[in-house]
Amino acid sequence: MFAIFFHPNLTKSVRVFARNEYLIAFMISCIGMNTTDVRFDEHVLATFKSFIGKKMTKYEHVPFRFTNSVPQFVRFCIDGNPWYLYCFSEEHDYFGATEDVSVLYFDSNEYPFFAEKQCISNPIDEVIEKVVVVQENQRLYENSRLLYDVWITRGLIFDFGDHQISFEKGPWLSEQIVIRKGYNLISEFTPESRIMEPFSNNGVMNCERTIITIC
Repeated sequence: MFAIFFHPNLTKSVRVFARNEYLIAFMISCIGMNTTDVRFDEHVLATFKSFIGKKMTKYEHVPFRFTNSVPQFVRFCIDGNPWYLYCFSEEHDYFGATEDVSVLYFDSNEYPFFAEKQCISNPIDEVIEKVVVVQENQRLYENSRLLYDVWITRGLIFDFGDHQISFEKGPWLSEQIVIRKGYNLISEFTPESRIMEPFSNNGVMNCERTIITIC
């Protein structure tokens, strides 16, 4: 079962100021509408569906340094098989400039570079009851005209019934994956207002998060 809904506390329009609003105003004046979609696709969602009722024995990552975030990858052991959450930078047209935008991927393949990394193991040994995927739609308007329509995956949450673990892509161009444990972890995700901070008051930025619950 896939359940999709808009979280009432995670949908808002914000008008914010950029450090160099004249530069962004110029960029806005030079572009037409552009669409970027780097969300998890239906194949990944179907993979999450196959995890329901299976046991996650552990997840692994490089040691934390200063914060509860790690660069680029987390390894999971689910039903005896390895799976990987990656956060890689790719070139995309990101609101008028070609940037190395960070994108989340979920895959069963391990890259040799990561196989050599020293990781710490976090035992779980729990059955997965739900997988929650947090998708984010960022839209930039000027004079009611849609200029940019960007879809990303912000993160995912594994729900074990009495507790959760979440993995959130860092804001903007970051390749960091933020890891949290607890419950109702969606409330701990980075607020949309912070995501929108770099953008100019010459346009209106709208950010909506879609919560996909797979159970």
